[in-house]
Amino acid sequence: MRLIITDTVEAARRVAGSLQDIPAREEAVNGLPVFASDWAATQTRVFSPGGVLSLPVGAPPKWAPVRKAAVKALSILARETDSIILCCTDPLIAIQARDIVAAVRPEVLRFTRVGEPPFVRLGHFDEHPAEAAAAEAEIDAVFAHFMRDLDPQLRRQDLAALTVAGPNPVEHSVLTSSGVDESTITRLAERGYLVGSPAWWAPAASLVNAAVPGAVMDPATSNRCSLWVGAVARGTLTRAEATARAMNLLEGLPRPVAPDGFHGGRLMGQCPECGDWMGGARDRMRCLGCGHTYNLPRGTEVRAMPGVACSACGAPMIRPVVRGSVRQPRCPDAVGCPSNVGSSFAP
Repeated sequence: MRLIITDTVEAARRVAGSLQDIPAREEAVNGLPVFASDWAATQTRVFSPGGVLSLPVGAPPKWAPVRKAAVKALSILARETDSIILCCTDPLIAIQARDIVAAVRPEVLRFTRVGEPPFVRLGHFDEHPAEAAAAEAEIDAVFAHFMRDLDPQLRRQDLAALTVAGPNPVEHSVLTSSGVDESTITRLAERGYLVGSPAWWAPAASLVNAAVPGAVMDPATSNRCSLWVGAVARGTLTRAEATARAMNLLEGLPRPVAPDGFHGGRLMGQCPECGDWMGGARDRMRCLGCGHTYNLPRGTEVRAMPGVACSACGAPMIRPVVRGSVRQPRCPDAVGCPSNVGSSFAP
């Protein structure tokens, strides 16, 4: 059997459909969709694990599975697999899926290729981009471990961007011309650290700047890590060496701790009562002006939706994060807003 791996289920369906004139048959393996085709008179299955199969945690980083159902599905498919085509844009998904299949059928390593529909020309798999992606994930894990008592979701790129932005309002164009990408600006706004346009520090950003050692906030630190990841991609540095260098950067530095009121200083939007800013990414959102409050479910973090207000009551719209999964947009007024009748923060 030929096994084709894609990044997403939608891509798997599309690729399977492109292999023949009739629609591909959808099957299920361990409860996950697999698309079957008899392309070029060869039994073919197209499967997507739905994302990376494992991620590193801690320092030194240890890889842990994050999609156990997909791992089992791949192990089942591997029993009949003779060859693999990796049709992925994410090299980490590609190498992890390949290695799971090869753990069951080692001989498929000789018959693994990369390509895109219509698969007329297939190439050999270059492991350097995958190793670089793994190195970046491990370096991110090292920084997350260092930041675990403040906000482990604040990446090294986020810290560098806050330093570039500084405490005074700054135009987005100045940030981007200084090397801060738009996705980082958006991420910091959604997490309540950068506010408005021109962008300015929310109170939590000032607390981050005070709590995190200057060497970690320095954009040069993030740039050095990026250079090491680039060296892994070129094959001039190993993943282990890159990760060890990142750990050495943080060794001996005092680990930052969240001060009282830290999450209340993350700004989620403007108060419908007085127009001042509402702070609070966990437990509750409270207006910094009039004190108007929305209670949030215990253990739920929220993301801001900058500039978007509830059409029913005017509260700033949010996206709850429940057990690591970002939910659909909703109003934070769980009791008084008619838009929330019959809805819940729970999954």
